[in-house]
Amino acid sequence: MLSSYHWCYRCMNKLRNNSKRCPVCGNIISKEKILNFSLNPGTLLHNRYTVGNVICKTNNTLTYIAIDEQLGSKIAILELFPTEIVKRIDSKAAVKNFNNEKLFEKLKTDFSNLHKSLISLRVLPNILKMFTIFQQNNTIYVVQENPQGISFEKYLSNNYGELSWPNCEKMFLKLIKLMKYLHSNNIVHCNLYPKTLFVEDGILKIIDFSNSLISNSLINSANILTSPKLNDGYSAPEQYDNKKVGTYTDVYSVAAIMYKALTGTKPVNSKSRLANDNLLPPKVLNSNIPKNVSFAIMSALVLSPKLRTQTMKDFYEDLTAPAREDRKRINIQIETPIEQIIPIKKPQPKQTSNHKKPKKTKSRSIVFLSFLISCSIVSFFLVVVIFLLFSDSLFG
Repeated sequence: MLSSYHWCYRCMNKLRNNSKRCPVCGNIISKEKILNFSLNPGTLLHNRYTVGNVICKTNNTLTYIAIDEQLGSKIAILELFPTEIVKRIDSKAAVKNFNNEKLFEKLKTDFSNLHKSLISLRVLPNILKMFTIFQQNNTIYVVQENPQGISFEKYLSNNYGELSWPNCEKMFLKLIKLMKYLHSNNIVHCNLYPKTLFVEDGILKIIDFSNSLISNSLINSANILTSPKLNDGYSAPEQYDNKKVGTYTDVYSVAAIMYKALTGTKPVNSKSRLANDNLLPPKVLNSNIPKNVSFAIMSALVLSPKLRTQTMKDFYEDLTAPAREDRKRINIQIETPIEQIIPIKKPQPKQTSNHKKPKKTKSRSIVFLSFLISCSIVSFFLVVVIFLLFSDSLFG
């Protein structure tokens, strides 16, 4: 069902008198480009939401800008539409599976469970709020907050491609706390990179969960079968080989984004690093980065999942540890002359052959022996004198 035409489907502002140009965004209505696999702009969903153009496309989802006819507010509508296994029928509204029906049903179940969990977490400040979920056209739709602000990629570009650690710290420590909470609810994102993060009022927000998993084992067979989303420089190596992913996978991606933000350089593709790992520590590229931060990021970018920083909690603690150059023990070693810490014996000048060193020990021994002999002689004479004095009385 199509609603009467009165919206600019690019920005969802109301048009007056069937205007052909939007006075807000300048969109020329007659020249709009519509994707051949998307819903027709103006389609009414759930008898309430009028959809506009597609604003984001991933492997499994389409995101439309939309308007809530009841509240008159702009929103976004997320549609499950895995292009590899479904297509449109009936005037491009209904979705029909044409390849692997079991997989599509599994995807719908996973998609529904994931977004029900996310709806319960909508009070969190660093996540795009999700309001409701419903089924229609043989697929699933999620009503969510319309993204505001700009992508983190654009934010970096506006800041000359690089952020200082104090600015980066304020943004990313909050994001890491959010990821820790999501992981505690068995949600692993698996698609974090500068385009899936938005900056709004200085706060980083996650706007896309299209590649996310929700499972106790943290393995998603559906994503494995439908070409996982990979982002050059930001995806962990286990994602390229369809191996088991987990909290350590998101740790890698967040660390890679921080590497880019602090150095202005995107990390080397993790698949390439397996053959030749020449990734430089962030502090080598930017000397203003604290040593503990550089070390924390490199520990989170270790290629082996088992040796990498395992959780967001560990990553947070590494980033907030006391800076190594500020520790008292190291300050003492740097600032105090080493002679005051470890006394250094000055080398004695070598004796030449013409001047022999006096043998003090031998002369002292001779003096002491002479003293003992003298004492013995005196003692002997004393004994003789005493014997002579008392001999008369003894022998009467």
